[in-house]
Amino acid sequence: MENLDSYLKKKLKSKNMKIDTFIKKTKMSKSTIYRVMKGLQKPSDDLIEKIAEVLNLSQIEKRELIYYSNVSTSDEGLTSARNAVLKLLYDTSIDVHTEDLELIYYDKEKYVRYFNDILHTILKICTKNNFKIDFRIINCNTDFITSSLINFIPKLGKKTDNYCIQHLVSLASDSPKDSINILSEVLPLLQLDNYSLYYNDSSSTGNIGIFNNLLIISYKYEDDNGEIISTHNYISFPEDGLPACYVSRNENYLYEFFDRNYNSLIQEYKLAVNNRKEYEFLGYELAKLENEYEVFLFKPDPCYNRIPIEVYKDIIEKTSKDELKVFLNNLSTNNFNDNGTLDFMPELISYLENRIKSSFKNIQVDIFTKKGLEEFAKSGRLSDHLIGLPSFTKEEVKIILEFIKSRHVDKKDPYRFYIVENEYNNNEFILTVFKNYGLFIEYCNPNSHANNYPHCFIEHKELSDIFAEFADNYVPTMITMDTKKSIEFIDSLITEYC
Repeated sequence: MENLDSYLKKKLKSKNMKIDTFIKKTKMSKSTIYRVMKGLQKPSDDLIEKIAEVLNLSQIEKRELIYYSNVSTSDEGLTSARNAVLKLLYDTSIDVHTEDLELIYYDKEKYVRYFNDILHTILKICTKNNFKIDFRIINCNTDFITSSLINFIPKLGKKTDNYCIQHLVSLASDSPKDSINILSEVLPLLQLDNYSLYYNDSSSTGNIGIFNNLLIISYKYEDDNGEIISTHNYISFPEDGLPACYVSRNENYLYEFFDRNYNSLIQEYKLAVNNRKEYEFLGYELAKLENEYEVFLFKPDPCYNRIPIEVYKDIIEKTSKDELKVFLNNLSTNNFNDNGTLDFMPELISYLENRIKSSFKNIQVDIFTKKGLEEFAKSGRLSDHLIGLPSFTKEEVKIILEFIKSRHVDKKDPYRFYIVENEYNNNEFILTVFKNYGLFIEYCNPNSHANNYPHCFIEHKELSDIFAEFADNYVPTMITMDTKKSIEFIDSLITEYC
């Protein structure tokens, strides 16, 4: 596991320099160097400069030195968690699970069946009268379960919307790496309709026997004779051994056992997903959190509260009433007529002004990508551009880019941005970190209505601090362009596209 101790030892070996020689050249005591290397003492800026000079480090190597100096070498958990964040955000390699899962199937007799056989059976009967199905999942945070549901649910949704998915996961505070890996498996499921995520921060809840990794699939329908047929599949995924599916009919003792235990267990979890809340309400929730916490936004291009209010006012003034109605109906479940559109404009302007104002109160950091900014400069459209909002003109794009640049260089302004070379593994996935509070996760499909965007709040201080540390330390020292090059890149976009 890379840390300051291992990093310096690796550099000493590559420079063919003994530790005693290194200590002597730094003109520091052995105890000081020892404490620094072991993470017991943070090196001063002067010592970092001295170490860089003694080891003749390049600019990139010096940035690595600064990063490892800011991370305690005694906390390997933080380093492994940072690597998990890096993989979640920027690992574009997607392993698609194609193999079917074999399981022991107990339905009066013992069989060997495949998991997809159960799903195929459901697709065959889901058009019957009064069909209803519930999926209740405890953990099961594996690529197989995720890919199977992502492949299956849209097929089910084409035939019926009478289904519900509840997912219980443990995001243990004492295991940030595992929690981040669980998030990486759960995130794709947020895009599914009728999906609800519940979580807790305890490593013990649900971690007992059959309730550790359990999938309950219960469905019922009315047969041709008008009789109600109900079936319950209890699928257990042990860490070692073959998965097993236990089938019960109607509401017998097996159903009562699992139903009672599940209902008791869910009381210990918080609801994370609120699919799908009105965008206007969601915006006020975000503004409230921005006023209270430091914010780190992982998004390829600017957020809506980085756009000067003058740009919005200009767009509203030059946009027709019919176009404004499309835009407003995308934001709200209200149906706007001409008068309603005009009446709502002051409220919309006030809301936008509040969002912009809230971005000046606490530290706010954007982590852009080079490609994301370039695409915005070319097209005038943001990656989460709302239906009905016209593309920004070249002049408006210039104003927006100049605005974020001016805020970045203003030392009194709490806002700054970083530009990274790597692309996000999914540009529709936006992560907002509220330090010391939690995470806000949103999927923004430009072809969908804003009030239908799937999103979730996860109130989890420990997770938020891991992501904030990544944004505040790892990004600026390890993967971002330096300030001069970042400003030059923004200027080049303005010159080329505006």
